Amino acid sequence: MSDTSDFVFDPARMFRAMERYGHSAAMGFKFGSNGEDWAEILMPWREDLVGDPSTQTLANGAVIALMDMCGGMCVWVKLGHFRPQATLDLRIDYLRAAKPQATLTGHAQCYRVARDVAFVRGFAHDGDAADPVANMAATFMFTGLPMAPRGSSANPVGSGA
Repeated sequence: MSDTSDFVFDPARMFRAMERYGHSAAMGFKFGSNGEDWAEILMPWREDLVGDPSTQTLANGAVIALMDMCGGMCVWVKLGHFRPQATLDLRIDYLRAAKPQATLTGHAQCYRVARDVAFVRGFAHDGDAADPVANMAATFMFTGLPMAPRGSSANPVGSGA
């Protein structure tokens, strides 16, 4: 097993790279904040993400993408390191329409990690966490071993090498 005791997972640093590339860049996601087992990601309103032009609210698919990304991020926060994973199950319950042209905040908490699966719950809101737009429940399946810290010669955590 490798020694990662000197390595502290920094979700803000990781997300700065994610904001520039791929899906996070395409959606305009921004890192919000995090705690020991939770993360928040922001999705500013953009016209190209609108689902219904007459209401100017973000499309349901955009909310799903936000919550999926936020759920995955909170798993890494809880683990304290990046580990490849896939969304196994994602349920979104829409409670109400978001306010027109509002930035959405996704908040997700990883409340349990098993050997191969992490369990997450969360919500999205448009400014008032006590009045969510949607609730989320998800499971994420690990697809590989944890990655060693960048610049480390250590083997992946748990590799037995």
